Amino acid sequence: MSSRLVQAAKQWRSWFWPSLTVFSFYFLFRYAFGFQGQDFLSHQFIQLQAGQVPEVRYDITVNGALAICLALLFTASLAFALRQWARYYLNRKLILSYLIFAFIPLACTVLIFALGIRALFGITSANTVENMMIMLSADLVKYSTSVQDQTLELLSVGDANFNVELELSNIIDETRRSELSRHSYSDLLVDVYFLSDFNASNLFMCMYCETLRDKSLSNLTGFKTLPDDEYQAIFPHWFKGDDHLAIVERQDRLFIQHYSVRPFDETSRTVAVATVPIDTQFLEHIRDTMDINVSLDHNGGYWSYRTDSPGSSWFLRWLFKPLSSTWELRALDWSSGIYRPTATMTFEISPSSLLASLGRIKERNFLGNDQKQIQFYLILSITLFLILAELMAFVFGIYLISYITRSLNAIADGHERMAGGDLDYQLPYLGKDQIGAMGRSFNAMSTNINSLLKEVRIKEKYEEELRIARDIQMSLLPDMRDTPAGEHISAICIPAKQVGGDYYDVFEVAAGRVGIFIADVSGKGTSAAFYMAELKGVLIALRHLWDDPRQLMLAINEILYPALSANVFISAAYLLLDGQRGIATLARAGHCPALHISQGKCHDVLPPGMAIGLAKNSVFGKIIKPVVFTLKPDDKIILYTDGLDEMTNQGELYGLDRLRDVLISFSELGSEDIRDAVLADVRKFVSTGEQNDDLTLVVASLPKAVAAVDELPKTG
Repeated sequence: MSSRLVQAAKQWRSWFWPSLTVFSFYFLFRYAFGFQGQDFLSHQFIQLQAGQVPEVRYDITVNGALAICLALLFTASLAFALRQWARYYLNRKLILSYLIFAFIPLACTVLIFALGIRALFGITSANTVENMMIMLSADLVKYSTSVQDQTLELLSVGDANFNVELELSNIIDETRRSELSRHSYSDLLVDVYFLSDFNASNLFMCMYCETLRDKSLSNLTGFKTLPDDEYQAIFPHWFKGDDHLAIVERQDRLFIQHYSVRPFDETSRTVAVATVPIDTQFLEHIRDTMDINVSLDHNGGYWSYRTDSPGSSWFLRWLFKPLSSTWELRALDWSSGIYRPTATMTFEISPSSLLASLGRIKERNFLGNDQKQIQFYLILSITLFLILAELMAFVFGIYLISYITRSLNAIADGHERMAGGDLDYQLPYLGKDQIGAMGRSFNAMSTNINSLLKEVRIKEKYEEELRIARDIQMSLLPDMRDTPAGEHISAICIPAKQVGGDYYDVFEVAAGRVGIFIADVSGKGTSAAFYMAELKGVLIALRHLWDDPRQLMLAINEILYPALSANVFISAAYLLLDGQRGIATLARAGHCPALHISQGKCHDVLPPGMAIGLAKNSVFGKIIKPVVFTLKPDDKIILYTDGLDEMTNQGELYGLDRLRDVLISFSELGSEDIRDAVLADVRKFVSTGEQNDDLTLVVASLPKAVAAVDELPKTG
């Protein structure tokens, strides 16, 4: 259950952090460059005194705080996603190096370029708008001055029979056609007032008022006196009655307004007010002139004027959205006489408007002379070249870091899979460089390890078979605890390898006699063990000869001589102990001499004989001659193979002398204690050496007299 939870947690992390990174980046980008725009900072203008530039205080809005939270969330999720993708420390160092040397310089270069284009575009657009307003203001001054001159000329006639408004309308229309023919001012409004005593509202009269026609004052004829509130709206308390030209905010609308004041006589004057509203029609005129989308928004949200050029697609408008430039527009509050930021004018850039902006730089000589223009284009070209170079480095860096991290991850995954036991795993082709060489070395190492492990498995299988063979071989040797004579006989067989060619056996012969057989097959290993097993079978088959050592040896040689290889022979000895008579008979076929321990002395028992398998019985029988000798109850007789006395350590043989000394020293002990003492002395002699031959040792004493039995003899 716990492993499933761990696996589920790993799968959860594998998709959660990348998904969170994508979503946080999307919403952050949407907030930063949304179609409608977002206000991250709120600004409040603090007016010090009339006519002074206001101070600005900025505060972070809710959108700004949310954008900061989204930026932090994007940074954290990106860090976790990269940490999960770059699991190894080297990958993280590569990514960090890439961010420092490729991505951050590219981002900074693009940002500087974007800010430069934005500033250039904004300054050019603002300069163009300013020039248009200056030109329009000059036209208004000229127009209103011409209207004033003709109005004074009309009033100087003093004829009461003509319609003042009609005459003024003709004058205004004629002047509009003559003075404003270069531009289209269909929304131009003109008011003409007569003041008999300035700042006295009861003597303020409107002779021609286009701005008041929607207030039931249409079709005015002659002089009409306006109420005090209308007077204050046109001539506020701060107005001094001089010529005045400004962008004004009046009744929550913006106007370019020019006041032209002319004296009529000593106590009266005329005032011509020409106004052009800054509205959608005005912005469309700017758009047609500049080839740019312009929007004007009231800071208080009372109105919003926008233009929309169908020349570019939504995708390009969205792409160039970060390059849009926003400028504060200050206007004169007509009721208070204070200049204050009233609206924001936004210039939305597009490919066509950008080219038009660059063309206007050349036309208006914005940078002063040709040299500055050349320098500008040179800087622009270098910036574009730098962006292109950084972009190429960015793309190449992505490819390089992706290749390195992917290759390293593949190698690391290969090691993990090999550590998990998948030794047949091969890495894919990783290239011709050093990483590819590492991949090829890994595959070669995997192949070699796999081959070695196969060899190890084969060796382990072979050793297991040898272990089984050893167990079988050891099972062929008698267990002295299960034989009646076991308390008088102690034996041990230690092969030099897993299996060996040494063999011993104990037989219970009829009439209370015990036979001890010991043999040593030439060579070591499986072949010697095979012949040893074959010898075991032959002895069992010849049980009827167990009470006759010489005939037993002849029969064994007769059977095994044709079965043994030419270079294989068997040295053997057969000892027949008679407990009733107190005698022992020893037949030796080329084996080591038996050692007889009696009364603290050691005697060699060495009857003639040759090894089994060297010659036929015609020769073998002539040489082998058993020997009979007397055994006392406390005597010991030792049978052994040459692996005991020929044990070596640094070229020195253990030898029969050491063996005799140990036997004499422990002659008073029982058979098992003598056997253990001999083995301890041999191990002490060998110490750091290695056993180079099979070792077999049998220590026996005369068994007690037993009653004769009629049953068939048994083998141990």
